[in-house]
Amino acid sequence: MAAGAAKGLNPCKCGWLGHPRRGCKCTPTELLEHAARARQRAGGVLNSLLPNPAPGEHCALDTAGQRLVADAVDRGGMSVRGVHRAIRVGRTIADLAGEERITPMGLAEALQYRAYEVRRFVAR
Repeated sequence: MAAGAAKGLNPCKCGWLGHPRRGCKCTPTELLEHAARARQRAGGVLNSLLPNPAPGEHCALDTAGQRLVADAVDRGGMSVRGVHRAIRVGRTIADLAGEERITPMGLAEALQYRAYEVRRFVAR
């Protein structure tokens, strides 16, 4: 294993991205995931490890995002824990899209995933 691979510095999962003679075998989706993870590291913390009480600067929401969260709590009965999970997923969606901030569209997508997950386990 190369020294860079041991430290997690490979530009992709297979480790060959950008090599002059050997081609990268990663799919476009895998390359996006690596780029998203790199953005998370550059921000100082992985999205899955963001603290629950206040996602703060990493997950700041604009007015539209705050309204979406309020609706999810008021109308959808979502718990605070569920909201925090959805916000972390929204941050990951933004990272995958290369966005600096969580967009209302990305947050809405994350809230839908959370609502689907709740329905799936309650229906059993």
